[in-house]
Parts: sequence; structure tokens; C-alpha cells
Amino acid sequence: MENWRFIEENPDYMVSDHGRVLSFKGKSKLILCTTIAGEGYEQTELMQKGIYTKYYTHRLVAKAFIPNPKHLPQVNHLDGNTLNNHVSNLEWCDAHDNIMHAIRMGLRPPRKTGSKYSGVPCAVTDASGNALRAYPSMQAMSKGEHMNPAFINWLRLQLRYPERLLLHNLRVSQHRGDAFIMKEPLPLSPAPAVSQTSPTPAVPQSSHHRPVPPIQSPCIPVQHPVNRQYYRQLSEDEAIAFGFAIYTSRNQQERRTLQ
Repeated sequence: MENWRFIEENPDYMVSDHGRVLSFKGKSKLILCTTIAGEGYEQTELMQKGIYTKYYTHRLVAKAFIPNPKHLPQVNHLDGNTLNNHVSNLEWCDAHDNIMHAIRMGLRPPRKTGSKYSGVPCAVTDASGNALRAYPSMQAMSKGEHMNPAFINWLRLQLRYPERLLLHNLRVSQHRGDAFIMKEPLPLSPAPAVSQTSPTPAVPQSSHHRPVPPIQSPCIPVQHPVNRQYYRQLSEDEAIAFGFAIYTSRNQQERRTLQ
């Protein structure tokens, strides 16, 4: 059964323990669609006094359904899936507990004294996935390619959270604004995609990388809708060959073991 409560910040809206938001503005009640922020979290826009303000959906659910007597500042996703905003998957915590939980789940590398995590190695490619320019991190690529903030958020979602983006698009395609009760909840995670192999990348020499032997990569390039350029994340073997420091999460290790 899906339970609903009014949102404290704006009583024109209600939030459910499943992570859905209901609007009472206008002539009819409407379930709002959500967007995904660059960090991979769902956001909902609420209007008050003619101004739209974005709220993280998981924080709306936590404030409505989870007591917070210690006034903890952050909300943690217990299973590590930031799109699973069901009340049973959320808890209040402080910054330290949130970071330590991410490390235990394999979602964040532990910081070592004197070391610095370089991020996710990625590259600008052609349509076939052949690397044209490689970078040690998305931040380095955003600077090297002179990307604006909106472009960076799009890139981060496409390369780091493709499964979350796929799930969000699935929910949007099945969205019904007048559906108050969720009879059959949508899956929390999509079915695992069948890995594909892209053509052998031919990497020219530049200040960002050095020539490496041909490597088969399972990373499929994505195309930006405005500049029509292709981007993809480097595979672990490619990153090592380029000399980029990488971090393999527990989820990636388990996936590799299953294969």
C-alpha cells in the first residue's frame, strides 16, 4: 500500500513512501515527473509563489516519513541506488557515516595518505568508439573540451550512471499523471545489459596520452544531442595502458567475477 503525506515546505504537494510526488495545483491532481541531477539523484520541481524550486526526492520522503530526533543533515540510500527512494531504503545520517557507507558499498574509493583519486578516465571518440582524445577524469575532459556546467552534468549522467538513466527513462515512459496508487511498482534496477565489444581504438599521440597497444573495450560511446560529438568511458585495461589511476568498485569486481 502506498502512503501519502503533505510536504512540509509546500502543502500544495504530497509525497508518498514510494518516492512519488502528487500536486494539488490546477484543476486536477497530478503525479509529477522527476529529473536526474548530475550526481545521479532524482529531483522534483515544486512551485511556490510562482517560482519553481528543485528538491531532492529522497529528502522529501525522509522528511515526511522518517523521524530525525538527532537533526542529522544527510539522507543515505542503504542499497547504494540513488533512484531507489522508497522509505525502507533511506536513513538519516551525518557526512562521515554517509561517506563510510559509500566506501563499504564499494561506491567510493578510500582516501590514502598522500594519494589522490583521479576520477573516471574517459575519451572523446568517433562514432565507432575509436578514442580521439583521452583524459584521466571527467573534470579534466570538461576543462580540455571547454564544457559548460549543463554539458558536464549530461556527460556525468551518461557515462557514470547509464543504468540509472535507463531506469529513469523507463519510469517516464510508463508514467501516468492520474495514477495515485502504484499497483505494480516499477523495478528498482534494470536487467543487466549484454556487454558488447567496440572496434579497436586507434589513439593518436597528444599531451593527454601516449600510444598504447590495441585494446578491446566494452564501453559504448554516447553522442551529445547538440554538438554531435561522441564520448565514452575508458575500460580498465585502457586506463591502465594510458597510465591513468583508476578505482574498481565492488559492483564492478562482482560483475567481472560473474563473467
